[in-house]
Order: sequence, then structure tokens, then C-alpha cells
Amino acid sequence: MDNFKNEVYDKQGYDKFGYNKDGYNRRGFNGLGVHLNGTMYDTEGYDKDGYDINGFSISHIHKNGSRFDNDGYNYYGYDFEGFNKKGYNKKGFNKKHIHLNGTLYNDDGYDYKGYNNKGFNSKGYDKCGYDEDGYDKDGYDKRGFDKNGIHRNGTLFDDNGLDINQKYIDGESFEEKKKARYNTFLSIINDIYNNNISIEEYIKKYNLNYVDLIAFSKKEHLNPKIIRSLSSHIKEYNSLIKPFDIDYFLEHIRFLIDGKLVIPKRDDVEKVTKYLRLNNRLVCEKIVSNTVKEYYKGNIDLNKIDNKSELGKQEEISKMLDVQSAKLDELEKSSKKLKKKNI
Repeated sequence: MDNFKNEVYDKQGYDKFGYNKDGYNRRGFNGLGVHLNGTMYDTEGYDKDGYDINGFSISHIHKNGSRFDNDGYNYYGYDFEGFNKKGYNKKGFNKKHIHLNGTLYNDDGYDYKGYNNKGFNSKGYDKCGYDEDGYDKDGYDKRGFDKNGIHRNGTLFDDNGLDINQKYIDGESFEEKKKARYNTFLSIINDIYNNNISIEEYIKKYNLNYVDLIAFSKKEHLNPKIIRSLSSHIKEYNSLIKPFDIDYFLEHIRFLIDGKLVIPKRDDVEKVTKYLRLNNRLVCEKIVSNTVKEYYKGNIDLNKIDNKSELGKQEEISKMLDVQSAKLDELEKSSKKLKKKNI
């Protein structure tokens, strides 16, 4: 009673139960739940307990404690899937994508995903983000070129080296390059299978993963014997592409020659690597190791440079492949033979 100073009403005119002299509380409801406006709801539509006519609070929580009423609909009248009691979502489409108007398109001509019968949305773009002329919002087509032939990377060529007309800088098309690559693959496979080129020579000449060569032969369904032959070289290929580290070599490589343990010396290993380079050989761990061992056995003269054997072979192979690449028709015939011939 101290707050009321022995009076019935406080300074705002409400008694200790929260009602004024006319019997209404601060929200305008009397003890029977009737509002000053003569209804069970205030001017904002909420009853004495704070719920609207559908049982939702101002926070859109139903009197049952959840965001959905007892029938499964939220404050806005939609179930957890987004459909109202009549079976339509906010855009006016039902679960079968039929609009209220009975068609697949709303009154503006767009379907449930927002696209018209031509496949474009209200902003004029299709599902991939391109307009009727084939350009996106930044002005680039599907390949990344604008109307002036400039790629989004700022050059006349895309990241694959093709211009707007799908030509490379040398004027060849993608299909022409693809055809040449196809025939080059066949030529290489043919040379490896017929022992015209060693795996070492292959590594030196072609910047092509050997696994890709095998994958190509399988994809093109070449003769199983050819595929098996290519696969038989994979172990050798992996050993020859292993980089050479002289420090690792000197620390780990040892030889047993004539019953004696031989530890390689740095000067000798450096001489061997120089010898290999002068003879146009691969400088990899396997070849260096074999050559060092033969040197210690006395089978190799490091002062002798074989200019003909390796370098000469390489030039001959290069010339031969250039001729083969120029004769695409002949190589196409060769490809058919590789597929059909029972080698």
C-alpha cells in the first residue's frame, strides 16, 4: 500500500489490480475481457491475453506454443511446405504447379519458377542467366565473350586459347586441333608398340602423361594387345620421371661390385650427369644410378660423347612424326587398322 499512499488509485489512475475507476486495465480490457471498443479485441486485433482472432501473438507464436496452429498453419496461413488451406503458395501455385487461374502460368505469364513460355524470367534472363541474345547481365555469352569478341579475361582468346569463332591463334579450329591430337596419339602409340621409340625418348619428346596415353587407348577401344603393351611400360615410365637429387643420391645409393661395397663420390656423380646430358639422356635417379654403376665397373668411358646414337635417333624420330602429322588421311586409315587389326 506504500506505493498508493493509502489511496485506491496510483498516479496513472489504476488500482492494485491494474484497473481504473471505470474497470479497464492499461490495455483497455475489463475483467470480462471486453475492450473499450466494445469487442473482445483491441484496436490492433489482440485479446486480453495478447492473441489475435486466429490465436497468434504479436510475435506470430500460437497460443499452443508453436509457430503453427492446431491445423498446421502459421500466422500467414501457410503450412510448413508453404501452402495455404486451399493448397496454394504465396505465388498462387499449388503442388502440381498449377496457378489459381487454372494454367501453368500466372497472370503475368510466368510459371511457378518465375519463367515464361520462352524460358525467360521477368528480368529477361533464362535459367542459366542469359538473355534472348545469349548474353549475361555483364554482357558476356556462354563462352565468356562480349559482342566485340573480347573475352572476360580481357583478351581475344578464352582460357583454352580459342577466339570468338573458336579458332586458335594459328587459325586452326578446336576440331582441327582435336583431330591432329587424336592422330598424334595414335602415332605415338603405334611407335611405342612397335618399339620405334623408347619410353625415355617418349618422355624427352612429349609433354604428355603416359597415363593419359593409356586412357586414350582404352577410350578408343584399341586392340587389347596394344593396351596391355602400353600398360607394361608404366613401371618404367614412373621410374624415369622420378627427379634426380644428388644429395639424396649420395646419402642413400650404394653399389655392390665384385663383392665390394662402393659408395659413390660427388665428383663421379657430377661427371656422370654431365655425360648423360651431353649424350641427350634423361637425368633421373634410375639412369644416373645405372650409369654410375657401369662407370665403376669400367664399362663406360665418360669422356666419350655419342652424338649420333641418341641425338641422331631423336632427330630421325622427329622428322618421321612430322611427316606422319602432315598426312592426316593416312593416319585416319592407320587408326582404323589399330582398332580392327588382330596384332
